[in-house]
Amino acid sequence: MTSEKQKLHWSGKETLGTLIHSSDIILSNDQSQITMEFSESIEGEAAFLKSIKLPVYQRSLWDMFKFGDATSSEHLQFLNVSTVVKYTKSNEGILFELPTKLFENGVTFNIPQLTVGVPDWIKTIPKFIKEVDMRFEEPDLPDYISIPAAISVPEFTVPFTTLQVPTFVFDLTNLEIPNEISTPSFDINLPGLPTVEIPSINAKTKYLKDKMAHLFVSLPPYEITISSFDLPKAFDIGDYPIRLDDITNTLYHFELPTIIIPEQKIDVPEISLHLPASVFIPAFGALSSTVKISSTIYNNTWTGTVENTEEGTVCTFKSSSTSTMSFLEYNLDVIAKILLENGELGVDGKSTFNHRDVNIVWKQDLQQNFSPSRHTIGIDISSRTFTDMSVRYASHSNGITSSVSLPSSGFIGFQFTRRSPSQIHAKLFTRYLSTPDKDTDLMSLKMTLKNSEKLNVQVGYQISVLSDMINGLKERVPTILETLQKFINQYHIEHLGMDLSQAGLKMKNALSNGVDKVHLEIPRVIENLQSSVKQLKQEGKKVWNKILAKLPQIDLQEFSRRFFSSANELLQRYESNMRVLLDAALKFLRNTKFHLPGLEEKLTGQEMYDRIRQSISKIIERATTRFFNLMETIADTVSGNINKIELTLPGTTKVVSGKKILKDLRSAMKSANNQIKQAMQRWENLRVEKVFQDMVNSIKFYIQRAEEFLNTFKAEKLEEVSSQISALYKEAGNLQVVQRIGDYLRIVNKGFNDLKDLSKMKVQELYSEISMENLSSGLKDLLMVVESYLNSLFRSYLGLMKSLPSYTEPYVRVSNRKTDVDILLPFYWKSFSEWPIMA
Repeated sequence: MTSEKQKLHWSGKETLGTLIHSSDIILSNDQSQITMEFSESIEGEAAFLKSIKLPVYQRSLWDMFKFGDATSSEHLQFLNVSTVVKYTKSNEGILFELPTKLFENGVTFNIPQLTVGVPDWIKTIPKFIKEVDMRFEEPDLPDYISIPAAISVPEFTVPFTTLQVPTFVFDLTNLEIPNEISTPSFDINLPGLPTVEIPSINAKTKYLKDKMAHLFVSLPPYEITISSFDLPKAFDIGDYPIRLDDITNTLYHFELPTIIIPEQKIDVPEISLHLPASVFIPAFGALSSTVKISSTIYNNTWTGTVENTEEGTVCTFKSSSTSTMSFLEYNLDVIAKILLENGELGVDGKSTFNHRDVNIVWKQDLQQNFSPSRHTIGIDISSRTFTDMSVRYASHSNGITSSVSLPSSGFIGFQFTRRSPSQIHAKLFTRYLSTPDKDTDLMSLKMTLKNSEKLNVQVGYQISVLSDMINGLKERVPTILETLQKFINQYHIEHLGMDLSQAGLKMKNALSNGVDKVHLEIPRVIENLQSSVKQLKQEGKKVWNKILAKLPQIDLQEFSRRFFSSANELLQRYESNMRVLLDAALKFLRNTKFHLPGLEEKLTGQEMYDRIRQSISKIIERATTRFFNLMETIADTVSGNINKIELTLPGTTKVVSGKKILKDLRSAMKSANNQIKQAMQRWENLRVEKVFQDMVNSIKFYIQRAEEFLNTFKAEKLEEVSSQISALYKEAGNLQVVQRIGDYLRIVNKGFNDLKDLSKMKVQELYSEISMENLSSGLKDLLMVVESYLNSLFRSYLGLMKSLPSYTEPYVRVSNRKTDVDILLPFYWKSFSEWPIMA
């Protein structure tokens, strides 16, 4: 760091595994510019991108971003962000210097006198002092004082010296400084110290003026003599004498010795002073800023500059990008010259944007408060992928013109002019490709002030021309969509390796295959549950048949003991096995998550079933709502006519009322809607966990009844036991629990089959709907709706204007091409360039 240049550099670096972060800050200042630089950098491995593959495309992110074209997986990848701000100092500026007059023997400064009024609060200060101290004599302050004022200084002697200063007048309005200033020799006599002899000094001055004016003062070298003296042992401070001997005797019990200082000579070197006589304010130089982002696959730079030149202020902006992804590459260059002088503003700008698919050139010229003032804008767009287009805008003192032209579509323009002080004309027009030199008006407006008391407004329109433009746009919709598809497909193939149609087909097949895989997993669980239920029924029947066959042949007590033990063991084992099986099946459906193509998250069986059920429920609800709303709208539309109908059947007195028919129809529609909602509610309440819970409850019920039977078997007679066994088996056989379980499983299986078919059908419908033909048809229908709306709006306008009261006929005239309106003014208005005035 020196007086000419200062610089500060801070740098840091951190490492965490393979991740490296570094940053730098540089601040510098010298005679030419000031610079600030900030940078951040991150480095790390990016080879893991090879393992991340996009579904359907089966291409990794490494390949999609084309890392292989710029680096390899063995190297570290980086991301750098830096910012540089520079200010270039200007040598030009404004100089404020004191008024001077140069003479042969010196220079005179003439500082102008400034008269300032004394504020009231200063005048009140003596009054406050007077209130505190009555002895204070209140001075007479003037109302105005002059700065600087001439001050007369009488002759005086400088204290503690032999220097006599003669009388002089200190006047800044006429301050004379000679080239040589001589001071007489004098002595300095301080109490208790030796005499210091100051020799005569001849100072030289010189007024210098370069970029800044200053007064140069040079003092020659001289010698100061200090005579020999004894250090004093006593001295006085005011009225108090100080005796050093008394202090030392009291504290340390000794007397100070006599110390003699010999004569001293001090050499003072030559002294040069530069006293400023002016103030220099530098002009604005140049300010620039650069932001840069760089990485392995993408680099972008933005640079902005504001510079002060002789021609005015020049602003530039440049931006460029390079990348392995070609659609991100571009170049942008903007330059603008701004001139602001005497209230006049001038801007002359040009910008260019270059891309692989489009080039844009923008030119702008603004002259504000000039004679004459104008503002023009020109935009030219050229593209090998899309179409060329030109946009023009110009404004001047008498109006505005603007236009948009396309070689493939034609020309559309707007013009607003003031033909005279009392007439304004505006129009929106087009030019067909077949007649490029002829203007066809879409709409025109003419406003005229007549006799300063009436405003005439004429509006012309040609709705057929607008319809022709919309129809022409509808014819070009397929071409526009084909161009867009070609543009997107170009980069899609470049980075993903296949076109859009092939990607859509693969996505449809992937979704269909995913639906098939899910459908194969869930029915397996249902089949296992069905076989378990059947096995339970068959095993139970065999056991009860054996018991009934052997019961009369065995001893009751022995049979009771052995059967009770065996039955309990069988029931416990069976209950344990069934619980394990049901818990495993429920855990599989609850915890196992299936991954469907096109979805980022994985779903369990219940979640997947709920999501599909919700989608189908929404579709059915939306369809029924639209249907019943449509029927209700139709009923409301025709109700006015049908309510009035009453028919008597021939040969009878039976009266058929249209009002009653509509009432019955609405009641039937409401009932059908409620039934659909109840059916959807029952379907929503069907859950897989509820089915499993019903099966567990059924097994518990069956085992509890068996235990009750065994408890009674211990004490009852054989006949009663036999009858109870028969009744129990008959009751168990008549139970609908097992049948309900089977029905539930069949419903679930059928639901999943229907769900599979519906899902595949929706995937096929979605694939069929996403096509350029459907998109083109939709856009054409939208344009047709817009055209129909405009025509309807135009017809409504004509109908409204023609239905006005008869007393407006002298003031309003309407036809299919023109509307003419006279407006009586409540004030005088001579010209559009003036404000109206009252009578």
